[in-house]
Amino acid sequence: PAGVSVPPATPIAAANPPRGAGAPAAIEFAAVGYRVPESARPVFDRLDLTLAPADTLALTGASGSGKSTV
Repeated sequence: PAGVSVPPATPIAAANPPRGAGAPAAIEFAAVGYRVPESARPVFDRLDLTLAPADTLALTGASGSGKSTV
């Protein structure tokens, strides 16, 4: 609104500073769950997963089992 002064935003330091472009990074899931809204049963529940740089993972399973969701 007219006449209102808003101070400039102050950046918040990241807990883990960003890596440079192309630097290796890990991916970590801790106790992640997913349920389709129409279903009472979760697709997966309490998934813990850590992938370090250069790790390879293959997800296999039936259609609708949550592979793409992960």
